[in-house]
Amino acid sequence: MTLPDRLARLPSRWRWALHNLVGHPLSELLFQLGAWRLADAVHDATAPAGATP
Repeated sequence: MTLPDRLARLPSRWRWALHNLVGHPLSELLFQLGAWRLADAVHDATAPAGATP
């Protein structure tokens, strides 16, 4: 089971917590360092499954 699948199984109030608290700051840091693809991968990997971009 992937991380997005696991996040999608959490109660609705917690589904986006990892994405908002870790995914956004880390992906922004990576983006600023020039690692755009890795930034996108981190951002997408921390979004719950079924989320629309």
